[in-house]
Parts: sequence; C-alpha cells; structure tokens
Amino acid sequence: MIARKIDSLGVDIIEAGSAITSEGERASIKEIAQAGLNAQICSYCRIKKEDIDAALRCDVASIHLVVPVSDLHIQQKLKKDRAAVLELAV
Repeated sequence: MIARKIDSLGVDIIEAGSAITSEGERASIKEIAQAGLNAQICSYCRIKKEDIDAALRCDVASIHLVVPVSDLHIQQKLKKDRAAVLELAV
C-alpha cells in the first residue's frame, strides 16, 4: 500500500482521495483510514454536504475543504457569486 510507504517517511497528513468520486475511491480511503498509520488520513471535499458526508463515512480523521476563489470558476462553473460561495463555505 502506497500510504504505508508515505507514512514510513514521516508524513503528518495523507490526503487519501476524494470520497465523493466513486464507491471504489471510498473503499480505498476507508482501508487507508483503518490501516493504523501514524499519519492523519483526510479526504478532499468540495464545499458540498454530500462530499463531506461521503468523507465522514470513510472514517477519515479530517477533511480538506476546497473553496473556489477564481471569479471565472465561481461564475462559470458554479453559477454563483462570491457572496453565495462564502455562505456555502461558512
């Protein structure tokens, strides 16, 4: 398991993947989270409840919330304004 090698290097936090991606990704993240490593295991999450809920079901110790800051990303991809994204983040 790659996570064991990373852990053996003394890395403090391993971002094991994005739990919302697929069932296979969730299974892998959960396996890593339950492997008894020294590193804290986390999952990458968008600022969406379903992403956070999926990560929590994987038994991760923490999550990395990703909040877009680019006006282009906010306006074109999310179809929101800065105030709406800030509210989501809060």
